[in-house]
Amino acid sequence: MRLDQVPRNCVRRRFIAALALMALTACAPAPRHETMFVQTTDGVTAYLGVAPSALIATHAPSHAERRMHAGEGGGNAHVMIALFDANTGARIEDAAVDATLRGERHRGARRLRLEPMHIEGALAYGGFTTLARDRYHLSIEARRPDQPVARLNFVYDAAALPLPD
Repeated sequence: MRLDQVPRNCVRRRFIAALALMALTACAPAPRHETMFVQTTDGVTAYLGVAPSALIATHAPSHAERRMHAGEGGGNAHVMIALFDANTGARIEDAAVDATLRGERHRGARRLRLEPMHIEGALAYGGFTTLARDRYHLSIEARRPDQPVARLNFVYDAAALPLPD
């Protein structure tokens, strides 16, 4: 069917519907930052994990997670990063990793050294910190010998973490 064969009122209704849709779209609020768990940049793919530190206390004293980070369980959250070479998929096991955490509702930033840790034979980097019910921007710097520094940025909503009130 050609356009000149479509009834005039049908074309007019479609035009008005399209205008209404555009107006509604223009009035919609900006999308919220979504929690991000995977980032790839500077040749590195990183996976973010955050768990309540209380989970680690439930492991037996001989369990690897209970012994990591010199047994220091300070804070209510355990932040973990697993790093992989973006081209080969090989796990990165020779990095020095630091995280900077900035809450959207809190002033200042915290710097956290993420220590190497082995869980079920796989190496990741982790550390304990205290998180409030806030959305956090985590900037990760992974430094490897003879490689440029990889800078990865995550957004994490701590409302997803079961925290004590």
